[in-house]
Amino acid sequence: MNRFSALLALAILVGACGTDSAASKRGADPVPHPAPEESVAIEAKGGFCPKGAINGPMRQHIPEFRTCYENELKERPKLEGRVDTHFSVGKDGRAGHVSTQGLPVVGACIAKVIQSIQFPWRHGCPDIKWPFVFKYQ
Repeated sequence: MNRFSALLALAILVGACGTDSAASKRGADPVPHPAPEESVAIEAKGGFCPKGAINGPMRQHIPEFRTCYENELKERPKLEGRVDTHFSVGKDGRAGHVSTQGLPVVGACIAKVIQSIQFPWRHGCPDIKWPFVFKYQ
């Protein structure tokens, strides 16, 4: 499972929020680098959100996302696949309208984790997309 852990962490670190960047399309390092919050904004339908306001809290929950997959892996050895999540962050900093596609049991667990996250952004952020890729090796 150590190889899985590295793959999951990588999948989460390159998770996208809003639109795809040109860097990720041409194969460059898609992991955002630290910068002042006001200078790092991602476009989402209906507005802009600072990357750190979404990426930071999502990364803090990597162990919980990993547990979602590992729990299902116990029942279905060699389970692989992708879970695409879509959600918004309200003005209260809570995730709402969380939906997932792919790996139903894992996706349902991931949705619960996302709903438990308190995001620091208090201006609303619609249409966030965050993919998870799970690969057993």
